[in-house]
Amino acid sequence: DLQRNVYRNYTEFVSISKEISNLDADVLSVKEYLNELKSIWESFLAATNSSDISKVPGNAVCLKKSDLMANDQTSIYRAQIMALWDNVEGSQRFIPHAQNKHIVRECVNFYEINPKTLQPRQAVHLFLLSDCLLLARRRGNRLVADHCWNIQDLTIVDVKDSSDLTNALRIVVYPETFIYRSERPEDKLGLLNAYRRLIDDNDDKQLDAPQSGNKLYIMRDGINVINSTVVHIADIRKEKWLVDLPDHLEVSIALREFEKSVVYLEKARHIVMSSSSSLPIVREARDHINHYTDALSQIISRDLSNTLLTKIQFQRYVNWLLRLDKSEKARQVFLGTRTLIIKKRIRQLVFEGDITTYISELALVVFTLIRNTCEWYRDSFKQNEMASGFVTWVREQTEVYADIYKRQVFGQSQLSCQVIADCFKSTLEQCSVVM
Repeated sequence: DLQRNVYRNYTEFVSISKEISNLDADVLSVKEYLNELKSIWESFLAATNSSDISKVPGNAVCLKKSDLMANDQTSIYRAQIMALWDNVEGSQRFIPHAQNKHIVRECVNFYEINPKTLQPRQAVHLFLLSDCLLLARRRGNRLVADHCWNIQDLTIVDVKDSSDLTNALRIVVYPETFIYRSERPEDKLGLLNAYRRLIDDNDDKQLDAPQSGNKLYIMRDGINVINSTVVHIADIRKEKWLVDLPDHLEVSIALREFEKSVVYLEKARHIVMSSSSSLPIVREARDHINHYTDALSQIISRDLSNTLLTKIQFQRYVNWLLRLDKSEKARQVFLGTRTLIIKKRIRQLVFEGDITTYISELALVVFTLIRNTCEWYRDSFKQNEMASGFVTWVREQTEVYADIYKRQVFGQSQLSCQVIADCFKSTLEQCSVVM
């Protein structure tokens, strides 16, 4: 009881602390989405008011100004990349110059964390660019480029604060996972928000239709961005839920809350099936699902092998295994347990010299247990493809009875025909129960 209470309190504490830690990030995300919607609406109004102005010859002057601004921006981006090459040794082989490639955010005062001991290894610098993430390690007084990942191949996930680790985030590049910690919470939130904005911008660029100055295109683009924003919020929540899934399963399995554990795994499978399999977080979640499905099915199978289970308990355990896609294992464990029960009941029969009484009791035990097993199996395994395995089991148990019958009845030459007939009659009577 004490252990169960500790786990229950721990679950509530984890749930409350996660909600509190998510609040700051959620508020910032909502604020960013509102600003995006505001800018979309303002651009729509501006396009509506200036639909006739575009025909004025003076528009050529505006076009030239916009070209100058674009050239200035390109020069700034080029200067950023060249400064990166000068300051980070070896970065040029990871970051070649390309059109519109620029630094989105530079993160200093980060430390790489050992995932096993949760202790810092060394200081690192993270450079979030428009299409990749560059990691540089400090060697003496200089920075040396160490890793560079494409932005589409990684996922940056917030790690909830705990007594052992604070201000941490996880970078998932399947099949590897890296943990980094910042000295200040603002640095971590800044990187997470910059990453989310960058992903949103890339999604918007892919969804945007060609602009032709028509107001219809602007309205449609605004609706697409709003829809993609809503979908992205849902995706972020799903990713957070998948990241927290191992913690939920560890607690629920430890508390033997098997129904809750099966529901978690069913929901996780649904999310993984409906998500892109190329995402690192999805690939990692699939590994977690397989691991905990096997672990949970092992525990349930061990309980199912208990020979003292009632019919209701048996059906509950089988139902959990079927929902975990472990129907073959459920059938194997159940039939194996029923075989042990039949053998145990046969050994409990005492032969006192009267072969007719012994055979009558033997037939009663064997065929009654076969009939009960048939009823339990029929009510739990409703798939037609599961029937053949049960028929094989019934045949095996009947052959076991036949071997005992042959050894006891025909193995003794002094038995009269009347005794043999009585034994055969009792066998037919009990066999008819199964039919």
